[in-house]
Amino acid sequence: MSTLKVNNLQVGQDGTAANNYTLYQPASPDGTVRLGYGVAGSVTDILTLKNSRLGIGTNDPVRALDVHGGGSTDIVRFTNDSGTSLTFGSYSGMTTLDVQSSTGFRFRSGGSSGQHFTIDSSGRVLLGTTTEGESNADDFTIATSAHTGMTIRSGTANRGNIYFSDGTSGESEYRGYVTYDHDGDKFKFGTANGDRLLIDSSGCVRVGNSHTQTTSGNTKRIALGAKASIWGWTSGNINGALTLADNYYWDGANNRAIEADEAAYLSLRSGSLRFGTTDSTPSAGGVTGLTEKLRITSDGKVCIGSASDEDLEFGTDATTILQLSHGSAPKLVLCRDDTSVTTNDYLGIIDFHSRDGGIKRVARIGARSGGNHGADDGPTDLVFHTMGDNTATTAEERLRIKYDGDVEPGADATQDLGSATKRWANIYSADLQLSNEGAANDVDGTWGKYTIQEGEDDLFLINKRNGKKYKFMLQEVN
Repeated sequence: MSTLKVNNLQVGQDGTAANNYTLYQPASPDGTVRLGYGVAGSVTDILTLKNSRLGIGTNDPVRALDVHGGGSTDIVRFTNDSGTSLTFGSYSGMTTLDVQSSTGFRFRSGGSSGQHFTIDSSGRVLLGTTTEGESNADDFTIATSAHTGMTIRSGTANRGNIYFSDGTSGESEYRGYVTYDHDGDKFKFGTANGDRLLIDSSGCVRVGNSHTQTTSGNTKRIALGAKASIWGWTSGNINGALTLADNYYWDGANNRAIEADEAAYLSLRSGSLRFGTTDSTPSAGGVTGLTEKLRITSDGKVCIGSASDEDLEFGTDATTILQLSHGSAPKLVLCRDDTSVTTNDYLGIIDFHSRDGGIKRVARIGARSGGNHGADDGPTDLVFHTMGDNTATTAEERLRIKYDGDVEPGADATQDLGSATKRWANIYSADLQLSNEGAANDVDGTWGKYTIQEGEDDLFLINKRNGKKYKFMLQEVN
């Protein structure tokens, strides 16, 4: 017999027909062969074979293997003798995959060497590796032998986020975050639920700054707080200078004020340090004119003055260290910040030092009060000091211009006016006062005090000690 045709085939030896298995086709053929338990007409289906598809728990399989389980229960379970199991099912409305293993759960492709996804026994997720990362960051590890990364793709006007949470509700769910906002192409970094650092579409890094000015592509800028900025110029622009700016930015064509306030900058450029300010208050967003006011060159020279490069260049004297320049008369002001100036207090000093033989002051120009200062009262002397040759350890007073215009030597009867080889061409004076008080002459050893005065036709000598008056005997010559 080559073919056996039956409507159903019952298999089993149980005396109760319903406890045996039946292989059958439905009374109304639908292309299926079914295996169930029970007798014909009252069979509970277990397996259904339809069009090379096998259904378990379903009479209409749509896949090669189609398994259906009713309710919240496990549907499919695979086990081995070691106690490892893999179970598919559902729980509380969720589809579940339950793996019970002492070593973890792995997905492989391309053979035994193609392991791509592992959940180890500690619940750590490993992609491309079976070795977890450092213990403080080992919950999720990605590894390849080449460039490795992860992609977050969101809508063109939406955000991609990585949140750092320490709770399950409210602000605790995003205490820290990294966000890319496609609406404006901005990168944000947040702490304590607030934006702290933003990189805008022009590459400007903003720290505590929410402005939206467009920064020129030939500067790389960091905006700090409300108005401050640090930026570097790209190669070929302003010698690649580094600039610290207050209240302005470069938009590619002009310097523009951030707020209606003065602006200033400090710049490192070609080995020099430069400082500039505005000459007037610009409007917010308006073009601001800044002029350089101070420059320290690469060789340590300091120039303070107006904006032109010519004014900020030093003269032919190679040893010049400080230069003051201005459109009219440059001034250097030394001010003593004191409201209780008394006699002989210094108001300002310019000192000259030498390092040869040890650092020492060798000369000084100082302004000293000639009396107590007060409202509309500031008597001041100008004093000059120099150091002698092998006679002193510091500069001594040599000349004083008194507040009333008198000029005095630093000490009595110790200094000469001119010398045998360097004489004054002419000395213009009114009365000539002569005195060697405290000394003696070379004739009789006494001292005297005389005044020479001019008459219309005569020259007179007055002895200031005894009051006697004399007339010079003058002879006219042709």
